Amino acid sequence: MQIEDILKYSHQLIAYFHNDEPLKFNGFFVEYHNNYYFVTVNHGVAPDLKETDKICFILHANSIGIATRIIPIKNWQFIDFYEQNEKQEKYSIPRCKREEREDFAFFGVNIEEIGKSVEMLPFRHQDADDASCHNKTVYPITLPEDIALPTKDKKYFVVGKLLHNINPACKKYDILSFEGMEYIGDFEGIHEFKIKQITDYQHCSGLSGSPVFDEDMNFVGMAIRYREEDNVLRVYPASDIKYYLHNDCTILPEEQDYYNK
Repeated sequence: MQIEDILKYSHQLIAYFHNDEPLKFNGFFVEYHNNYYFVTVNHGVAPDLKETDKICFILHANSIGIATRIIPIKNWQFIDFYEQNEKQEKYSIPRCKREEREDFAFFGVNIEEIGKSVEMLPFRHQDADDASCHNKTVYPITLPEDIALPTKDKKYFVVGKLLHNINPACKKYDILSFEGMEYIGDFEGIHEFKIKQITDYQHCSGLSGSPVFDEDMNFVGMAIRYREEDNVLRVYPASDIKYYLHNDCTILPEEQDYYNK
């Protein structure tokens, strides 16, 4: 398996917040029941329920002048869990409080329309396609009905793009890959994989949202956290992604044309 086999699925996102440093993380396209979605981590899109000024999908294609092409993303959806307050008067409207939010965010994609909303950010991207590039190939991960669950007899792989500054007018990707990871079990519903390479925790910043595969190129989940003390990557299960897209996000008939290719 080559790094390029996995890297083609990871896409760089940057989220801008009022008076805060922007967050940089990854995401990927999935196809399920002939519908397309873009999937990433909630802690990049809305950390601690913050609202962003702008979230951008970086196309890795420069524009004329000091500018890079991006697609702004606004219609994010989340999975929230609520706890109902049982101490209600007989005729009062039940009050709920948000108890928990899954570390999973997504939006429905119209493949034909998404490329029509291209905008620019004021920096150039080193090694990106030049201004004459007009089309980018998208590689979605197809979610099968039977999601592959991780096992201890296989090796696992993740590759992500880490955006960083060269100078105020220029940025570049570093490619971070972990190969031959070992599945060590689940904790609180999250897959955990031991990373063989000893790495600097800060160097992992931005890997969240990258897809994780087994040695047979089966998609098993999304990287959400690196645990420094024992060199473990925590991975949101692919089975949960499929569950929420299927059960909480069933397409209504009137929405079908928007989601379809």
